[in-house]
Amino acid sequence: MAHGFFLYAQVSGLSMECGMEHYPQCARDIKTPGGLFEALVSAHVSFDASGALETGLEALTTSMCYDAGHYVDCKAGRYTPLPAHGTSVDALCTALECGGLDFNSTLLHLSYLYSIEHLWSQPGWRPGEKPNGQYPGRPASGMLFTWSFVWPHVKLGLMHAYFYLRMRPGVRRNGIWWFDFFGKWSLSDVLVLAAVLALFNLEVKESFIDLWTNLRPHFIPLCDAFCLTHFGKNLSIVYPGFANSSAPIPPSNCSTACHAIDVAVSTTLIPENLPQSELYFQLRIEGCAAMYTFCIAVLLSLFTGMWVEHKDEELRDETHTRKLSIDFGQQLAISGNALESMHLESERHATGSHLGRRCMAGVEIDASPQAITHISHSEQLRSSTLAAGLLANSTVHDPTNEHVVMASSSTQMVRRRRVADCLLLGMHVSLVLLQLVAVIGSFTLPAFERVVSGAMSDLLLEAGIDFTAHISLWSLPYMTARGGGLDYFIAATFTLFIIVMPLVRSLSLLALLLVPMRVETARWLHVNSRRVVGMTALDVMLIATPLIGIAFGPMSEVLLNDQSVHFCKLIEDIYSTGHRCLRIDVIPEVGYWFNVAAVALYLLSGFDGSPTSKFIHRRLYPHDQHPPPSLQECRE
Repeated sequence: MAHGFFLYAQVSGLSMECGMEHYPQCARDIKTPGGLFEALVSAHVSFDASGALETGLEALTTSMCYDAGHYVDCKAGRYTPLPAHGTSVDALCTALECGGLDFNSTLLHLSYLYSIEHLWSQPGWRPGEKPNGQYPGRPASGMLFTWSFVWPHVKLGLMHAYFYLRMRPGVRRNGIWWFDFFGKWSLSDVLVLAAVLALFNLEVKESFIDLWTNLRPHFIPLCDAFCLTHFGKNLSIVYPGFANSSAPIPPSNCSTACHAIDVAVSTTLIPENLPQSELYFQLRIEGCAAMYTFCIAVLLSLFTGMWVEHKDEELRDETHTRKLSIDFGQQLAISGNALESMHLESERHATGSHLGRRCMAGVEIDASPQAITHISHSEQLRSSTLAAGLLANSTVHDPTNEHVVMASSSTQMVRRRRVADCLLLGMHVSLVLLQLVAVIGSFTLPAFERVVSGAMSDLLLEAGIDFTAHISLWSLPYMTARGGGLDYFIAATFTLFIIVMPLVRSLSLLALLLVPMRVETARWLHVNSRRVVGMTALDVMLIATPLIGIAFGPMSEVLLNDQSVHFCKLIEDIYSTGHRCLRIDVIPEVGYWFNVAAVALYLLSGFDGSPTSKFIHRRLYPHDQHPPPSLQECRE
């Protein structure tokens, strides 16, 4: 099933691309279910006029629309949509006659495969510049192709082979461990797409009066530049200090007209004449079927890996039980009664145990009754001989009278080992605490800075609208879910793998190291804490963040350009931004470096197979001293 979901996501929408270079423009009113995602632009204008403004708009409607035979059916009222092939006159008449206007259009539609191809072929030089032979998107394209197209199928195929083929138990166990460790790297696409949905959602919602209040200080130089550029044979007019309205305006008919417009609008756009008005604009990325299907496929693959690991553990337990039954059957008859007596005695008196008890009570934990009490049947069989060796060479803690029996070790040696155990425990606790701090910092501190540039950005800044923002991983799921529907699913997946599970892993490790509990409970918590590691993706986010930065800029420039929005050419000439109408760059911030620190600490104390994880495992399972990854176990 996972193979099928992956294949559908990878090939869906191959014939539906539009809006890109060498591809046709997207049809405005046609929704295409396949593909990875599409870029949409939405706009809405509505107003209630009264007084002199109402009279003036009625006269304008008569002369511009009714006298020309242009009548609009306003069934949707202020939300009447602009016709698919509507002109600027259609837009003006719809807004005037209906008191509002709705506009929706698809700018581009991408398939999964084309997004990889586009990243690979996107040049590092802008139109009109000399080619430099650089393609900055190729590393990202190669990584996404490897982890999203090749690795999912390879991992599932190898997992099937390791589960069904005959091989050494140690080889199978370590192989499945590596598949689980790298299996979640297919999540890189899901995390990138979640960030794309969140970061590429630019929204403006203001009243006409507020918009004019912000724009008026910059209106005259902007109007003059627009007039001269548009009507003055496309002369590029850029004055020094244009952004702060200090530009000297040459005397011209444009200057006279702009001053007249400034006075007229300022005296007209007042609350008495315009009690209600709204201008809404949104540029967003919306996921298609392939995006959500791929997320489902990744989750199926991860859960399949967990199930395979669980079945392998069951198989190893059964094999271990049969082997011990044969090897230690004779010894069981001798020591079984004594072992059962120790079991019952500890059940009556032991209120709890934890890994720190060894250093706090001076207990050799591998030899304590708690280490023998709550073990499985297969381990009881082995303990019949193991207990004898421990009683002869170690110290045993008697919970009934706190009596310590010394077999062959001196008191001084026991104290040294006790100090060493306390230092080792303290080191692991400190590592986990540092890990927890780094994890919390990774999602609470700003992880990205969204920087919006280009002519469109400069124009919006004149109106007091700035899309540059500092965004944390904590707020990113909320931004992702704003689209509703299946975007909630993407946001929940991001939250689970980046915020919830890393916290659960750190807290469960602290509980295993510090909280008193029965060995049976500790083992259950340890097993489930190891499962949690397979659902943490901070290490994937370590790579996904640079991928977002590499992919975002070129993709955003494609959305709004001279070909897709004709207005861009005009404002590019005014602001001298070349061929850049709008570009969105994502720059890592301090939260990303906390992510780096968290992954480094995970290598020491968080990942399954890290020193801390093996420290806990060896004390909970004395018979299993080589948990994966272990070359020694593979050789046995």
